[in-house]
Amino acid sequence: MKIRPKKVLLYALIVLLITGIAACLGGAGYLYLQERSETDAYRENAQQFTAPRVVIPEATEQTTDPFPSPQATEEPVMEDTPVYTINADYAALTEINSDVRGWLCIPETGIDYPVLQCGNNSTYLRRGLDGKYSRSGSAFLDCKIDLSADPDVFLIYGHAMGANSDLMFSRLLGYKEQAFLDAHPEIYLSLLPEHAIDGVQSNTEEGAEYTFRVFAVCLVDAFSEPEIAEHYPVGFEDADAFAHYVDAQRSQSIYEISTSGIPEKVLVLSTCANPGQYSDYRLLIYAGLFNEDTNSRLSSNKPFPNSSR
Repeated sequence: MKIRPKKVLLYALIVLLITGIAACLGGAGYLYLQERSETDAYRENAQQFTAPRVVIPEATEQTTDPFPSPQATEEPVMEDTPVYTINADYAALTEINSDVRGWLCIPETGIDYPVLQCGNNSTYLRRGLDGKYSRSGSAFLDCKIDLSADPDVFLIYGHAMGANSDLMFSRLLGYKEQAFLDAHPEIYLSLLPEHAIDGVQSNTEEGAEYTFRVFAVCLVDAFSEPEIAEHYPVGFEDADAFAHYVDAQRSQSIYEISTSGIPEKVLVLSTCANPGQYSDYRLLIYAGLFNEDTNSRLSSNKPFPNSSR
């Protein structure tokens, strides 16, 4: 029986269609398995190289006057504020990679990563802690920031792999909604001891660990030079310029956040606003290292995060 040319063409198209579908499914499956593998690797790193815990400082002994004056009014006693600590093993981390500069954590979000830095902002886009290829890359500090010079801003980049992903900075997308901020108002940054911030008390006596409180969430056009210059500076001429920068980010936040005052330092986390598709915008999370009175959890009604991952 002679097969008609039209049928041959139809069969060929069917075979091509099935092959294409199989290739797409295979590619999607490969990417999924790769993402799960990298997620597991990062979680293993967190378990291996950090020992997070909630520390409740010892209460200061209070003295009571046995013969108080009738006119004396009792001063309210402030409860000791619990502190979340990361306790990174920097000796082990720097042995694996000398580019390690610190550790970043937002409890109960999966964001729990070493922070790397090298002489450019491209190497760790696709490399992990071990220096090998990684589709999700690493969290890395802007190469222009000199940690030995007491910088005003800590600018850290990371990929957002998808709205439904837990990998790298994907969960930062939750900050588009205020409910997520309410659940995660604080970001914890640990630095190598030699990079301790001058004049700021650490969360621990032996390390350089700090609590930053989110004060602005902004969307920035990544291809607008004026916007990039405004939102991504790494240094300032004076204190007034720094204060203007902080106020500018507050004014452009996508929703109002009830913080006030000018922080000692600013932590900026930058990621893609719309992962998985071409996007001209970046999502920036701004958090401040405020003084003890401003940054005290006693002024917040939020429960302290569970230290478990």
